[in-house]
Amino acid sequence: MDWSNERYVRLYTRDTATWRRLGWEGQSLLCLMLRKVDRAGVIDGVVDAVDDLILMTGLPPDAVEVGYKALVRHKVIVVNGDAICLPNFLEAQETPKSDAQRQRDCRESRRAGALLESRNVTGESQPVTNESRNVTDESRAVTPSHGQSQCVTPTLTDPNRSDPNRSDPNQHKNHAHARDQKDFEIFWKAYPKKAAKKDAKKAWGQVASVRPDLSTLLEALRIHSEGRQWQDGVYPHAATWLRGERWNDEPEKVAKRETPQQRARREQIEQAARWVKEAEEEEKNNDNEILHVEGGTDVHVGVSENGNDGGAGATLDGPSRRGG
Repeated sequence: MDWSNERYVRLYTRDTATWRRLGWEGQSLLCLMLRKVDRAGVIDGVVDAVDDLILMTGLPPDAVEVGYKALVRHKVIVVNGDAICLPNFLEAQETPKSDAQRQRDCRESRRAGALLESRNVTGESQPVTNESRNVTDESRAVTPSHGQSQCVTPTLTDPNRSDPNRSDPNQHKNHAHARDQKDFEIFWKAYPKKAAKKDAKKAWGQVASVRPDLSTLLEALRIHSEGRQWQDGVYPHAATWLRGERWNDEPEKVAKRETPQQRARREQIEQAARWVKEAEEEEKNNDNEILHVEGGTDVHVGVSENGNDGGAGATLDGPSRRGG
C-alpha cells in the first residue's frame, strides 16, 4: 500500500466522560463512521439512518441501533434531513499540535527508536570505523590554530530550514479561517433554503463574534425544522436567519406527523369505537326490551293495537290489581 496517497483520520486516545457513556456499541459505531464521512465530517444521502449505518459498517443491527441512539443522545452526531454530521470532526482532524505535544511525541519517538535499536544489538560488540562515523579530521578542524568544532545538527546548519517545533502564528490564523469556512459549508448544506449563498457567507462572517459553535447551530436548525413555519415550507434566507440570530428563537411547535403505521392503528381504534357505539345505540332502541320493575312486576313496552306508543300499549304482568 502506498501510504502517502491514502486518506486517514485521527482517532484520539483520551477516554473522556462522553466516550465512556457511549458504551462499546457507540464507540464501535463512531470509529467505523470516521472511515466513512467526507472531509467535512458529513455522510450524505441517508434514507434510514440505522439501516444505512448497518450496511455501511457491517456491525450487528442491535449494536448499531443502541450505538446510534447513544451518539445522538450525547450530540456526538447530528442528523439533519438526509445528512449525518459530526460537528467536532473538522476541529479534531485539523487542529495543529501544540509545542508541548510535539515535544512529547518527539521524546516518545526517540524512546521507541532506542528500544528498537537495543533489541537489534547482539552480545558481540560491533566494530566502529571512521567510515561509519562519516567524520574526518579535515572536516572537524576549522583552522590550524583552532580546535575541532562541535557537531552541529543538519537542521541548524541550513539557514533556510526553521525549527519544526516552533509554531507560526500566521499558520494558526490561516488554519482557523479555513476551518471557519468549512463550518459554513456544513451549515449551508444543512440549511433548507439554498438561495443567496454569497450574502449568507457574508452574514456568517458578520455574526462571528456572537455566533455559537457549529453543533449548536445544527441543533437550532433541527428545532426550527419541527416548527409550524418551516413545516409549512416558509423559510427565511440563510443570511436573514444568521443576522437575526434566529438560533435563539423558540419556534411554534406542531404535532408530529403520523407515520403510515400509526395512522392505520389509529383508524382501527376509531373503527372499533364506532362499532361499540352503534351496538350500544341498537340495544337502547330495542322496543321489546324488558325492564325489570321493583316489586317483581315486569313491564313490556311495545306497540298497542291502535298503533300508539306509551301507556295505551303497556301491559302489566304480575299480581292482579282487582282481587289481589
